[in-house]
Amino acid sequence: MKPKSTRARPRSAEAEGPGAGEARELRRLAAVVRLIDTVEEDELAEAVAREAVDLSGADYALLFLGRPGDRQITLRGSTLGPAHAVRRALAAAASAEPSVLVARREAGPLGADEMALLFADVPPPERLATGSLAAVPLFGEMFHAVLVVGREPGTGALSEAAAQAAIGFARAIAPHLRTVQLLGRYRELMIRDDQTRSFNRRYFDSFLDDEFIRATRYQAPLSLIFIDLDNLKSINEAHGHAMGSEAIRQTAERLMPLIRTIDKLFRYGGDEFCVVLPETPWKGALEVAERLRRAMESLPILVSEAGGVALTASFGVAAYPVHAATKEGLVRAADEAMYRVKQSGKNAIAVAGEVPADRQERG
Repeated sequence: MKPKSTRARPRSAEAEGPGAGEARELRRLAAVVRLIDTVEEDELAEAVAREAVDLSGADYALLFLGRPGDRQITLRGSTLGPAHAVRRALAAAASAEPSVLVARREAGPLGADEMALLFADVPPPERLATGSLAAVPLFGEMFHAVLVVGREPGTGALSEAAAQAAIGFARAIAPHLRTVQLLGRYRELMIRDDQTRSFNRRYFDSFLDDEFIRATRYQAPLSLIFIDLDNLKSINEAHGHAMGSEAIRQTAERLMPLIRTIDKLFRYGGDEFCVVLPETPWKGALEVAERLRRAMESLPILVSEAGGVALTASFGVAAYPVHAATKEGLVRAADEAMYRVKQSGKNAIAVAGEVPADRQERG
């Protein structure tokens, strides 16, 4: 005789009796109260994922955040480990442009057609059943999020009660998520470079600290692109420093639309910029660098009474964990690669060091 499982059933799977609805509302309220003092976006995202599992009885939860108008979102909170097939597949699919999760407007389990679209460009986890994932899109003024809850592959579809519990909780916590995101936007105004509206050097250090911690925790790649303008000195000499400053401003204006929302462009020094690319291997960063290089050389970047002035740049690419194991090493590797270009002809791209064959797949 097969022994009975001793695992307690999730609360959402319990038979509902008198007062069940009121008890459910109280649990949801208690979860929101526990989170109300959390004002750091990443910390809140992780806590929301944990509470969603506790309230719904689902096996896991993931929270994706973006900005209104964006066609992609990024994973900010998850109860799954970095190597879990569902987490890896959903993170890759959600960051695609456009994302199926972003396009979804109705909360609830994903049907067969949506599952096929969601995993069109990535292999789905083995035995992932239709209806085993439920997505809760949350949209509002200056706010955009998607909460996903689900069952482990091979364990069947998510129950209706679990999906409804996740939907109720997501909608209850949405105002606080929005408030925390708005606080983040206000902080952002303090970390912009006044001249270029790219991010400033002070924020570069703290942002790279956070992204490096995230990369090591989730075993994810992290890339840097260092950019140095090639002939700014000649522009200053020929047209004056005011025109040189305008060239720097136009450089940032041209480059910012060419990177993803989750990437950041920083003004690193006088005529130096840096792009930080989370969850991007060196090959992906190399493609971005080539796109930026072509944009720089394709059109005159300075227009004055004398006409357009050509301005090119030198690029250095490095990535964790392939080229460096520390944050400082990563910065040094990208910077050294860029200076190799400056010394050998300019208007080109160099990748840090030699990439061993056995590490190319990882990086």
